Amino acid sequence: MLTAARRNPQIAWHQGSATELPFAEATFDVVLCQQGLQYFPDRDKAMKEMARVLAPGGRIALNVWGALERQPFFMALVDAIATFLGADARSALELPFSLNTAEELRKLAQDARLRNIRVRFEHRTTRYPTAAGLVTGFMGATPVTAQFLALSDDHRQAFVTHVVERIASYVDDAGLAVPQENHFLTASKSGLTRSALSDRSVHCRTSAVIKCPQTQQKDVVGFFRPSVFRPARSRAV
Repeated sequence: MLTAARRNPQIAWHQGSATELPFAEATFDVVLCQQGLQYFPDRDKAMKEMARVLAPGGRIALNVWGALERQPFFMALVDAIATFLGADARSALELPFSLNTAEELRKLAQDARLRNIRVRFEHRTTRYPTAAGLVTGFMGATPVTAQFLALSDDHRQAFVTHVVERIASYVDDAGLAVPQENHFLTASKSGLTRSALSDRSVHCRTSAVIKCPQTQQKDVVGFFRPSVFRPARSRAV
């Protein structure tokens, strides 16, 4: 993943732990965590690390999945995994949905001493030409892919059919149209932004913190190289 990412020379990527970010305090104006916080072994410490590397007045944004029972496709998929691959395999697919309440997200941000905390639920529709195609494709890139591929042809087909039957009511004339729920948190760090301190060139930096669920061993941390621009007037970035 990092090898492919480093093909873009405008971004510098660093690999490290989300609970011990390899950056000094107040390094970034913006911190982004895309579908990662739920995987970190110590969520509280990870959130505090994001706040630590955030500059005064900087902003943080992250998102996680809503509860599993509010995700029809994944409910059906996890049920099939438990049926065909066993309880241990099921637990690997439950983890992505384990940080699923507004209260949990808000407390993590509050404990990191962030302010202007807002939690927003968003619902979107996932579309795919066929339900069977989505099941097969998704099962080709999960922590239990090897177990799925080890099934006999008949059992793999039965697995797919098991899921398809349970989401049949989400199929319209264009194919599968199944809802998904995401939870977003935005917050900021106390203090003045860099641009509020000076009308001179503003250094705008962005940090992306991503967990790799396939390994669940290492965190991948990336940040954009600082760029410089001259705003017409002092403003937040």
